[in-house]
Amino acid sequence: MKRIHLLCLIISISFTACEGDEGSQGSNGVNTLVNMSVENPGINCENGGLKIETGLDNNFNGILDGNEVQNTKYVCNGINGKNSLTTVIKEPKGVSCENGGIKINSGLDLNKNGVLEENEITSTAYVCNGTDGNTNLTRTTNENSGGNCGNGGLKVEYGLDLNKDGVLDDNEVKYKTYVCNGLNGNLSLVNITDEAKGGTCGNGGVKIESGIDLNNNKILDNSEIQVTKYVCNGNGGIVFVEVRVSLPTVNPLFVNATTKGIRFDIRDFKDVKSVVLEASPYVGNSNNYALVELYNITDGKVIANSLVRSNNLPNAIKYLESNEILNELPQKEVKLGVKLSSEVYGQYSDVYDSYLVLRSE
Repeated sequence: MKRIHLLCLIISISFTACEGDEGSQGSNGVNTLVNMSVENPGINCENGGLKIETGLDNNFNGILDGNEVQNTKYVCNGINGKNSLTTVIKEPKGVSCENGGIKINSGLDLNKNGVLEENEITSTAYVCNGTDGNTNLTRTTNENSGGNCGNGGLKVEYGLDLNKDGVLDDNEVKYKTYVCNGLNGNLSLVNITDEAKGGTCGNGGVKIESGIDLNNNKILDNSEIQVTKYVCNGNGGIVFVEVRVSLPTVNPLFVNATTKGIRFDIRDFKDVKSVVLEASPYVGNSNNYALVELYNITDGKVIANSLVRSNNLPNAIKYLESNEILNELPQKEVKLGVKLSSEVYGQYSDVYDSYLVLRSE
């Protein structure tokens, strides 16, 4: 039954790419094509899944030839037997794709009806027309319990397809990260989406969101995202990484062993050159200032030089950064949060979001 569903999907997508509405065209009139095939269990998908190849029909023969493949993505089956599903639809010209392209939704068939429904989508990627240069590839595999993940989890690797064979070879891996399962049996989840040129990634890249499935719905909800990583393409094949760790607000007067926080070890980030606290504090009265500081819950003390200070009102919230704090972080695993206080005692203050931001350059 699995082979039949996949075959029907491949045929319908190939037909759409070649015939539907004259195809999706790049800036030079070349159509975008998609090939989808079964991916057997192996290094790209430990439990098997789908291989999705996309590119431009440069020779206008209606077939995506091997030398025309520009982007290869793998949608892997879950560790609990749930099959992976994808939908591929035309993406019009706009914010996501300047010259139009293809939108690929993927997820797990939670209700086993063979259809990828809206609430089953866990990842969306855009393959845009008119792209040049080397293709970004990602590879996600299960990580067994051990040194990298005490309770197991996922390993996500990223790099550039330098030899243009559509496979992320070991020597092409520029960055890897681990998304670990929770201590109480909750699974780790990860969303991987293309990051368009501009903004965080000037030359494009990928956005990796990860967290723990606290409500056990097999979907990484926005409230469950703990870490967001941007892996950006630099000049000359160099990869630039920005990691954003969401931090909870804690009250130092009531800190104990059960206080919620983010477990963090700076030694896990080998190539980091800068760390700052980013926060959006605000007050009810502009004569007061909201004070946000990075707080070491484990040792019960504030991290030096991490202060973010603002008297912005709720209708003028801005994200502000602290001074550089890389050398202030303890060289061990600690639990982190942020401490919020008011400069004027008794006055109202709050913070909308707080992140620990790590950059590789």
